[in-house]
Amino acid sequence: HLVNKGGFVNRLYDMNTHQELEDLPTTWGGYDKLPLEAKYHLQNGNPIVAMSGKFHKSWGEFGGFKNADAIKYEAAAMISYGASCNFGDQLHPSGAMDVETYRNIGKAYEYVEKIEKYGLGGMPLSKLGMWLTLNDKADHGVVNILLETHNDFIVASEKNLDQLELLIIPSQQCLTDNQSQKINDWVKRGGKLIVFGEGAMDQSGKQFALDMGVDYLGTSAFNFDFTVVKPELGKDVVSTPFLNYEPALLTKPTTATALAAIREPYFNRTWEKYSGHRATPYKLEDSAYPAVVKNGNVIFFAHKLDQMYYSSAVRLHRQMVSNAIDMLYQSPNLKVKNLQSCGRVSFLKQEKENRYVAHLLYAPALQRGDVQVIEDFVPISGVEIEVNVPEKVKHVYQIPDGKKLSFSKSGNVLKIKVPTFTMHTGIVMEY
Repeated sequence: HLVNKGGFVNRLYDMNTHQELEDLPTTWGGYDKLPLEAKYHLQNGNPIVAMSGKFHKSWGEFGGFKNADAIKYEAAAMISYGASCNFGDQLHPSGAMDVETYRNIGKAYEYVEKIEKYGLGGMPLSKLGMWLTLNDKADHGVVNILLETHNDFIVASEKNLDQLELLIIPSQQCLTDNQSQKINDWVKRGGKLIVFGEGAMDQSGKQFALDMGVDYLGTSAFNFDFTVVKPELGKDVVSTPFLNYEPALLTKPTTATALAAIREPYFNRTWEKYSGHRATPYKLEDSAYPAVVKNGNVIFFAHKLDQMYYSSAVRLHRQMVSNAIDMLYQSPNLKVKNLQSCGRVSFLKQEKENRYVAHLLYAPALQRGDVQVIEDFVPISGVEIEVNVPEKVKHVYQIPDGKKLSFSKSGNVLKIKVPTFTMHTGIVMEY
């Protein structure tokens, strides 16, 4: 697991013949844990097996049954992200196998048999890369935003920068001097960059390591603050100040242009000063400090919006980041329209089979008690995708039913209307 930081710093996984990615998403961190781990290991050339269980809450839960539909969704997601499937049971001391357990799991594997050849052996493909910091809140805050806005991604490093159009760095200081220099040089060659908070700092924590057109002034004296967005970044974002549960880094623009301003509260809420409920009201004028700046192809967010989104899921924060992505990211391999935020996408290239596959998933996970439950499969209509690949695509069809699909083409971009699907489908493009 990526949360086992020591194992990744020391690359203990290099001793494995394959990687088994264990997760019980009902209670172990949810259904969005797999994508990042699958992408990381596939990009490192490791076959992966996604391991889950038949249990509702925990391993070895005799008599515990995860809903069959939830197991089916998990299996479809595993294949969609390029992983083999493994669902665990625990044998009763009597030695008797539970027939109902295997009936439940069997429903999932009936579906796996129809789609697995369109996932196994596939490699994630995207021109958007996320830098891995091993700060779980920061990394998965970015991941959640990308998954929910359907911006498919790969894991970035100094080795694959030239494959990317856009790089996103979460809000954990992690860059070495050498890595920072390579990123700065890549931006000068035309690369595009979004950075959150301390992710831009050098190892001393006293200055920025990345060229963003701002000077670092320090940290805020306030426990929280507010953002006032300017029109350039304001699509579907309120124009009045909105709350940030943690304060921003304070900066002074040199060559950068502000896209949003920080609005400070009148004071911190303390025993000495008090103003009802949770947050002190904001002042009536903006501070001198920007909340977001743009400097050429670089956008810097002064707040830990990724970590705040992971903890508090403020849609305004997600929308502002999505707007920044749209400002910079002009030629994604896969663009998805009209899919709700609970939908998930995965774009794979299967080079040996001469095809691309765009996997689409939809099954909202609902928090009930201390468990995330999946049980409602609803038909999803009106989804459209645009695919930008260099090869000449000859055939397009839908899985699992094999229905041939028509498409239009402009340059290298294919436009495809996705037929109504339930839970999962894949759009296969053969070249």
